[in-house]
Amino acid sequence: MPLRTRTPRFATWVALALCLLGPRLVSAATSQLSPGIGGERGPDPSAPPKASVTPDVAATPGSQQTAATQLGPPPEDQQLTHAVPGVLPARAGPDPRLTPTRAPAPPVPDPVRSGPESDRPATNEPSLIDARAVHSARAPTPMPDRIQHRGLVMSADIGTLGCTGSICSSAHAATPGVHVGGFFGGNVAGLVELGLAAGWGKLRPHVATGRNALSLYGIDPGELELADATSVFDVDSLAVLQAKMSVLELGPRLRLHFVRQGRLAVYMGAGFEYIRLRNDYTTAGGAVRFDFHGFAVPLHGGLEVFVLERLSVGLRFDYIWSYYAAIVAKSPQQTTALPLGMLQTALEGRADPQANLPHLWTAALGLRVTL
Repeated sequence: MPLRTRTPRFATWVALALCLLGPRLVSAATSQLSPGIGGERGPDPSAPPKASVTPDVAATPGSQQTAATQLGPPPEDQQLTHAVPGVLPARAGPDPRLTPTRAPAPPVPDPVRSGPESDRPATNEPSLIDARAVHSARAPTPMPDRIQHRGLVMSADIGTLGCTGSICSSAHAATPGVHVGGFFGGNVAGLVELGLAAGWGKLRPHVATGRNALSLYGIDPGELELADATSVFDVDSLAVLQAKMSVLELGPRLRLHFVRQGRLAVYMGAGFEYIRLRNDYTTAGGAVRFDFHGFAVPLHGGLEVFVLERLSVGLRFDYIWSYYAAIVAKSPQQTTALPLGMLQTALEGRADPQANLPHLWTAALGLRVTL
């Protein structure tokens, strides 16, 4: 009995499915490989964008530039604009893999600014710090707008000394000489100044040779009848050969300032001082000295300008009214002292030695320090 062959039902259904679905599967596979095969399809939004592929160009001279010119940049719709997981976005500009790189040169140390000071070369270029230090050292200290006049005051001056009266104009014909002086005291509130003043100067007399020394004071030697006075020296031996005159004054002074503070100082003042007028004569009988002692009232004025905060220079003027109360006469025989009033009484009014004695004046350039 012949056998009857049967086709399995499973194989039959598989063959039928391939006949029905085969063309569609082939068409889908073809479209994935080439858009031109099996019909055009739009881009899949969920699919990642495709990167542009640059064809290989032969490494011949000028071939790279020609290929880049012909191909040009890829279209904007084909450029990579979406981030792909695990893939870095392309950077603008040339590919760093195709650009030759060179390692940066190591920094060259500055021999002037680096290294130990002993190894640095000498340089004449000052640094900014050195320039500031030099500028600050050379810059003068600015003076304050208002200079204070109060405080401890010390001053010194040098100038000229002159005299008035007949003893200077006719008898001795004295001309001005040098004078030095000083002041030490204090200024209160810039207005009142009180201190001790001192000065010394000399005059230059021009006495006629052979004239009697007593006649220089208006005294007639023949009428001098004071026994005490005539016993001091020989009246007939007082013929003058040479004469010298000097003045010493010492005492307190009060000054009033018109400007309390500032660069300018203007003041006036007065005082009460001891004064001594010394006249030395070289005579035929020897050296004779007359010292006239008394008191003086100096009238004082000054104008000063502060060149520094504590230092000023200026001009000072004095008129010294003098009154002489006593005379000390010294000769080779002896020394005696008597009041001028007694001498005038003995002369019975025929001579007035007090009227012939001088008043003084000074003009000086001074330097003042205020502490």
